[in-house]
Amino acid sequence: MESNLVILRFLAFSIALAVSSSVAIAASALNSPFDVESARAAHGAAAGSHHCKAPPKPQRDLEFAGVYKRGTNSSVVDKQSANAYRMARKTVDDFKKSIIRTSDLYVASKPAQGELAACVLTWLDTWAKAGAMLGSVSQQGSYVRKWALGTVSMAYLKVRVAKGLDAAKKKRVVAWIRDWAAIVREDYSTGMERGSRNNNHSYWAGWSVLAAGIVLNDRSHFDWAQERYRNGLAQLEDDGTLPLEMDRRKRALHYHLFSIPPLVMIAETAAHNGVDLYGSLDGAIHRLIRRTLSGIDDPSYFAKKSGYKQAWGGKFNASKMAWGAVYQARFPTPALKRLLDRFGRIYDTRLGGNMAVLFAPRAN
Repeated sequence: MESNLVILRFLAFSIALAVSSSVAIAASALNSPFDVESARAAHGAAAGSHHCKAPPKPQRDLEFAGVYKRGTNSSVVDKQSANAYRMARKTVDDFKKSIIRTSDLYVASKPAQGELAACVLTWLDTWAKAGAMLGSVSQQGSYVRKWALGTVSMAYLKVRVAKGLDAAKKKRVVAWIRDWAAIVREDYSTGMERGSRNNNHSYWAGWSVLAAGIVLNDRSHFDWAQERYRNGLAQLEDDGTLPLEMDRRKRALHYHLFSIPPLVMIAETAAHNGVDLYGSLDGAIHRLIRRTLSGIDDPSYFAKKSGYKQAWGGKFNASKMAWGAVYQARFPTPALKRLLDRFGRIYDTRLGGNMAVLFAPRAN
């Protein structure tokens, strides 16, 4: 009888401990993948004067046509369509580039220049009040909306700690990001038989929703992003290739490289919140990176496996390698360092801007 009582007490204690631990985890704030003050301490310098221009007119609807020729597995670009698409999204591009550029200036300002943060917030608030990006979309428009969510969330994460920001503006921006993240997550939680729900688009959705989840301190978004990560890398073959990206024919290597940034950003953010995605699925992401880096040096493997000579979508530039600053800071890799050294500034608006400034201070 006494032993049974001891067991019952132990079980009760274990249950109470588990419940309290769960509550503590749920209550703890999600961590950003970068630290503004660390970045400023390592890279900051006196900032010059800055004039906050008026933001572009908010764009609510995103009815953009696609850019690839039919019947090519999205591997052959139609130049006329690509030019039309570029012009149609110019307002969104200008908005994204400006908020990232100005938020970068804020992070690098030493002492911190609050006017820069206030400018970013004003731009975000202007678009938030108009419900920008939340209107009707085409398929291509839904892609733009998904990518832009990550950009906006990262810009806000960089400036939200600034002193003296308008509380009402911050509240509106957070509400806007909440509505936006819900739309993207719902979009990429339906029609799961479609390729875009399982290929690089899914990883980018995971990253953007995760970045928004950090803003919102929403653990359901955090968990959903991890699912997108694991679903993607569970498809990885033993040779480090992704079947759905290999299907992109002459752009197979291009889309392998395009798949890596959101996966690295999800893994890095998870690492700062106590979850080891880098090591999950037997370290699958490292196999993907090794295979892709080798393909950049010599694309013959991708050419042979896909059956097509490989070609880049656009130039092979620093933005394609921006994820490398994050990965290199945690996993120093000689082949990756050689590639990064080819470029000056390692920069990508979809990932958050100047990646070397944001992530280079991080200890391994």
